[in-house]
Amino acid sequence: MAKHLKFIASAVMVQEGNVEGAYRTLNRILTMDGLLEDTKRPRYNEKPCRQRQRESYERCRQIYNIEMNRADLWQGC
Repeated sequence: MAKHLKFIASAVMVQEGNVEGAYRTLNRILTMDGLLEDTKRPRYNEKPCRQRQRESYERCRQIYNIEMNRADLWQGC
């Protein structure tokens, strides 16, 4: 999925002048989408071996989460 599509669900309405609550909600949405990590990561140089380790960990975590969120974990039993 393209990176610009992350901004579709990132709009938060301020209700009754509650800016702090809207900010907390927006911050939670951006954290769950991983957008904050993507913007903070290039601040410092990441060594190639650490980058490969991080990407491998992220792929494994994604596969694990997909498997755990399946409706029927043990198909065929």
